[in-house]
Amino acid sequence: MRYFLFLILTFFSISAFSQNLGSIQIGGNTTTGTIQSYAFTSSLDFSKKLKNLMIGSNSTYRWSEKSVSGSNQLALFENEFYTMDYISLELKKQFKVLAFTEDQSSYTRKVKFLSSVGIGAGLSILTKGRFKLSFSEALMPEKYESELKSSYDNESIRSSSRLKIEYKLKKVDISSINLYQPSIYSEKNLKYSQNLNFRSTNSITMPLTKTYSIGFTYTDSYIGYSHYLNPKIKAEDKSTSLVLKVCF
Repeated sequence: MRYFLFLILTFFSISAFSQNLGSIQIGGNTTTGTIQSYAFTSSLDFSKKLKNLMIGSNSTYRWSEKSVSGSNQLALFENEFYTMDYISLELKKQFKVLAFTEDQSSYTRKVKFLSSVGIGAGLSILTKGRFKLSFSEALMPEKYESELKSSYDNESIRSSSRLKIEYKLKKVDISSINLYQPSIYSEKNLKYSQNLNFRSTNSITMPLTKTYSIGFTYTDSYIGYSHYLNPKIKAEDKSTSLVLKVCF
């Protein structure tokens, strides 16, 4: 739950700093009966533009507990945290250079810490009207720390391709952020799929007021190295949440 507190504190800090920076989303679900489960999900998205400079952060957190069939005793099932902080400088119209950091941890995948730093360039392909499309390419060194054994730790250099799509209708907002990150160097001798990372975050929201929206968020995340270390751990995780979005 420390990551949830982190998101809440960050939300109040940046709200005090300025207005109209971004949004926070909160959601969850409950199941009772043969199997009991409780889940909580949240995300924070904010940015600040200073002339040609843009700084921002995107964070998500998912936590859940689940019982085995026929039992009321709950056990930790998910504790997943992801954050990306970035800074970009617009050199020409629609073209920019950027730097970013990515950090994540995963209870289900036994990832103690996965951290990377990237630098690259981005292009705004479409910026007019209701449809926006942007693409960036970066080079990023990465450090992987496993909860299973220290000998499983690994260092890689990745190529990071990011595609962002936004589409606004009268009563519906659609967004999709996709990261494709194959390894171009690794300490260990691994096949392409064994050291591939992929993450897709997609949301559909319907505004209720200028401040509040309700919608769904679907996340598809792939970490090939975790599956390579333990075949019982699936490389791909998918989750869907009903969320309340608050703009600030």
